[in-house]
Amino acid sequence: MNPIQAKKWLNPITIAAGFGFLKGALLARGHRMAPGKEFYAGIVAPMVEEAMFRAIPFKMAEITGAKPPNGATAFSFAAEHIRQEGWSGGHSVWRFGEVFFGGILYEQAYKKWGWFGSVGAHSLHNIMVSVGSFLSGALFGFPVHTLNHQKRKRTRRLKLKR
Repeated sequence: MNPIQAKKWLNPITIAAGFGFLKGALLARGHRMAPGKEFYAGIVAPMVEEAMFRAIPFKMAEITGAKPPNGATAFSFAAEHIRQEGWSGGHSVWRFGEVFFGGILYEQAYKKWGWFGSVGAHSLHNIMVSVGSFLSGALFGFPVHTLNHQKRKRTRRLKLKR
């Protein structure tokens, strides 16, 4: 493949999908979302978030004549994810970085293809996290931390019922 052909394939959408697959395979092995959550995470959330974090800010910038700096929407996107999930020290630093990276990719997709492009990149990323997680869990088994996490959740639920 020559560099011109590679450039066609290396775009924000394919990079976001590949990053999602790797993230799922390496970090979330065997993690399964509750039924219905995959539809929300893969379709609904990207549509809403890309409207909030890309379409509205860029439309407002267009109306006012401002030119937002690269990464401005990625920063607010990552900060909102950390706010929703709660600060938990080192994990939050890592999580902010990887969500910020995703936000940069979605911003680039928005600039190139508009709202549909950024939704496509975001949706594929989220879907590929599930695919990578499922395949990693199926091929290599479930990691200890996932089993312990589910055991703790089950124990916590039992204590609450008493």
